Amino acid sequence: MATAAAHKVQGITELLEMVLYELPPIDILVYQRVCQRWKDIITHGEKFQQALFFKPATNGTLKPRKERTFRELASSVEATWADASKPQRIFLNPMLAELIDAVKNGRDKKWTSQNASWRRMLLTRPSSDETCVMATDLDFLQGYDQGVMNGLLTLPTFYNQFPSINTSTPELDSKNATLQGTAVALYEVGAAFGALACFFLGDRFGRKWTTSGGAAVVLIGVILQTTSFQLAQLIVARIVTGLGVGSFTANIPTWVGESSDAHQRGGLIMIEGSAAIFGVMFVGWLEFGFYFIRQNEVAWRFPIAFQAILPIIVMIMVPMLEESPRWLVSKDRHQEAAQVLSKLEDAPADSPAVTSRLQSIRASIELDGQGHSSHPFARTPNRHLNRTLIAIAVNILAQMSGVNVITFYSNTIFQRDLGYSPVLSRIITSCMQTWQFLMATLAVFLIDRFGRRKLLITGAFLMCVANAGLTGLRSHADNATAAGCSLIFYFLALAAFPIGLFLIPFMYSSEIAPLRIRSQVTAMSGFSNWMFNFLVAEVTPVAFESIQWKYYLVYVCTNLVSVVTFYLFLPETMDRTLEDVDAFFLGSRNMLQPVKIAKSMPAGVAGEWDLREKVAEEDEKVEKS
Repeated sequence: MATAAAHKVQGITELLEMVLYELPPIDILVYQRVCQRWKDIITHGEKFQQALFFKPATNGTLKPRKERTFRELASSVEATWADASKPQRIFLNPMLAELIDAVKNGRDKKWTSQNASWRRMLLTRPSSDETCVMATDLDFLQGYDQGVMNGLLTLPTFYNQFPSINTSTPELDSKNATLQGTAVALYEVGAAFGALACFFLGDRFGRKWTTSGGAAVVLIGVILQTTSFQLAQLIVARIVTGLGVGSFTANIPTWVGESSDAHQRGGLIMIEGSAAIFGVMFVGWLEFGFYFIRQNEVAWRFPIAFQAILPIIVMIMVPMLEESPRWLVSKDRHQEAAQVLSKLEDAPADSPAVTSRLQSIRASIELDGQGHSSHPFARTPNRHLNRTLIAIAVNILAQMSGVNVITFYSNTIFQRDLGYSPVLSRIITSCMQTWQFLMATLAVFLIDRFGRRKLLITGAFLMCVANAGLTGLRSHADNATAAGCSLIFYFLALAAFPIGLFLIPFMYSSEIAPLRIRSQVTAMSGFSNWMFNFLVAEVTPVAFESIQWKYYLVYVCTNLVSVVTFYLFLPETMDRTLEDVDAFFLGSRNMLQPVKIAKSMPAGVAGEWDLREKVAEEDEKVEKS
């Protein structure tokens, strides 16, 4: 009888519309894929489509955003029921109440990763708009400062101020090339140790104040760079700036990842990557403009000084931001964590959603604590050693893709090796950075559709192809046609890197690490990333002087190693809570099993069942397979 009544209720279109009007947009997107009856109502209703996708009505008008609400639509439907006999029976009908509860309670189970889309990222609740703005600002700063030296190295007023790093003509000896590589690359050394500092500071001071301290260090470094008159001061200033920027790369992905929903995390962090590459692009065009006043010191001092505004903005914003709820739980500040989670979930602090998420985080920390060691290289049941090695390896391999050969030295390569004019070299470099920014923006929409694993593998494979193409074409250095064709592979490399290898390694390191050692793991992975960044920047000028085009063969080999490593050892973390990722490793017995478990384990297990039971189940599955 109850079944018959349920079918009868589902046959009343107006009643189902009222149920749907009560739901948030993400629920509606789910249930149009789950129930054909509801899909028909949603897809054929003009008002529904207008409210859901913010489409203009047929007359071309669009109401203000605040007025585009489901409550307004629901009230119009309720008005049509006002004249019905005994309308209170409709609203008090227990079958209707049961139907509404079933819709709301079933949302998480129906929201599967296969249906990921741009709508899902944009319509879900943001983790924290202010945190994302701050993170975007810092990543813009990272990209800006990393790209600022590229256009200055061939600027007359710059190398006249610092003649010992002038390599503008072939007559200058290799000592200048070595010193230039060192001057540029010591920024990466500073960044490496800035990231490593988070090993000690990240868990002690939290995500907020570690970020604020890094911004203050960057501001000091920028002031020192701008006022440099000797090479020694410039080098020290670059190291100081790198210290602050390096702390951002280790701390910010962790902060954003710990403060965002599993379905949003990838897209939000990739937006930061897009901002970083926008910084590289922006400084490229800025330096191109200042090139035309190249006889004035302003041409190189202003581009360096301009970035000072960014850390100032961050230091103003940080006190107003929320701390990471997972860090708060790790410090037994559960009440504060519940308040932060209530804002993220848009629900009261004592609501089931907040309570469940808080319990999941606490359970994960307790399980990790049973390993009896908080050392990142310890052999614990939670596989600290395995996860630390993965985080470090993915960052090293990303930097060994060869992209920094292009990013740091493109102007030098185009002018000295390919024979382009200074103006044309700068135009091509700026166009490549614009292209790289567009590809980074594309990655925002790809990351939560295809996942981290597929993009990492694809990025490494395409970088291998690009370096192979450059090996062949650059071996004919005197051929103008070959030189022109080599630009195709430069552009291919600057598409592959931002899509798969730029910010995903930083993000993946924070996702793969257990909370107990997350700051240490992200610090070491950031240190590895920057140190190999330094290695490439230091070696490249000398390598081009000695082995020339054969230098690209090195990166063909390293990218092949990356493809194999990513395929065998990296489990997919897309749409997984950070507690789910813990379950991958708790249930594995060797370095290959987390990939298999990630493919078979349903999403959200840490939040719906006891994690210990789920791990035992996955252990049994792996044994049988």
